[in-house]
Amino acid sequence: MYINIDSSMVKIRFENMETIYKQGLPYLGQIKLLHPDNSPIPNEVIQLHLKDKIVGNYTTDTNGIAQFSLDTSKLTYPNITLKATYKDNENCNARGWVLPRYPQAEYFVTRFYSRTNSFLKIVPEMEELKCNQQKKVTVHYLLNTEDLEDKIYTVNFNYLV
Repeated sequence: MYINIDSSMVKIRFENMETIYKQGLPYLGQIKLLHPDNSPIPNEVIQLHLKDKIVGNYTTDTNGIAQFSLDTSKLTYPNITLKATYKDNENCNARGWVLPRYPQAEYFVTRFYSRTNSFLKIVPEMEELKCNQQKKVTVHYLLNTEDLEDKIYTVNFNYLV
């Protein structure tokens, strides 16, 4: 008979993430930190790593969620791996001892490619929207004006829900 002992002190994962990034536009996401019983861990600092370099420290809210925004203006990689860490694991190997373990989360993202080099992204709303109500939305866009006819710099966007 075997008994499995999980020494993980927390659960950590990425949530509400895009699978692509567009150079020059902020990359937004969330990291969730939970106790093993899935209850949130508030007011704790999570580190975000990119290519094994720390790119930010983010504090969890009452729901155990840390919102982050990554500056992509200097990123040229065809893909990136984001890593979230909470605490470092102890580097002590003692025979027969079960040491606390703090897992890490990883998320793979690829760079967006567009033949025209234009891009549009509507920033998602995290809260539920009510019917028959107007709502302002944030739209990030990059527009390549070289391919526009008559060099008109006014562009209309229509979005229907």
